[in-house]
Amino acid sequence: MATNPTNISLRSLMSFAGGLWSQIPLLGQTLHQHEPSISKEYIPFADAPSCPSDSPLSCHNSTVAPDSCCFIYPGGQLLQTQFWDSDPAIGPADSWTLHGLWPDLCDGTYPTYCNSAPQYKNITQILQSAEQTDLLNFMDTYWLPNSGTSENFWEHEWNKHGTCINTLAPSCYGGGYESGDEVVDFFNRAVNVFKDQAADKNQGPRYLYGPSKRRYYTVYINFLHIIRDPNSFIGYYGQ
Repeated sequence: MATNPTNISLRSLMSFAGGLWSQIPLLGQTLHQHEPSISKEYIPFADAPSCPSDSPLSCHNSTVAPDSCCFIYPGGQLLQTQFWDSDPAIGPADSWTLHGLWPDLCDGTYPTYCNSAPQYKNITQILQSAEQTDLLNFMDTYWLPNSGTSENFWEHEWNKHGTCINTLAPSCYGGGYESGDEVVDFFNRAVNVFKDQAADKNQGPRYLYGPSKRRYYTVYINFLHIIRDPNSFIGYYGQ
């Protein structure tokens, strides 16, 4: 699995660019059944507030920022992750697949199943209602699970990680907010970051977490030779 840290809030990115135990949701949270709506054209963060240029420095803020819609808190870092799926082989043979995007606490840990944004159980329907056909087609090719359905995987990624991005809180959208807006923004941004990484032919992912089976070791070594990145390293986990 490859990871690429992003030291800027999801909302700022859009504005300026244009553990197994944690799998169980927190008790008391409600999954929302989004009612499809195409009452407006999708415009990323159309009602987003203006953000100051002197927002707190990522990973250095210890208190709640004055404008919580402009700064990822706690932490201040977003992690975009990818898979090189070999067993079983998933997605295109010549490409990584997208795992997800989530806020990191700047120490390798991350919150899960939060209350910053609502949980949803029908991601495909939400994206369809926003007329995100191209996005869904891309996700059907590059954002795939190693088991189960794509819909369940996307629901998992949103409910576990997307709900922890405080800049996606409904209150950050102003009076024009419609249920599901935050979901559309989340998946668009995750895919756009993935595309940006894929477009950069000269830079591979900085961190590789390979499976414990040693037979894959040569594959990762060869990959590091190709990208020629002295800051890359290989780490193993498992037995």
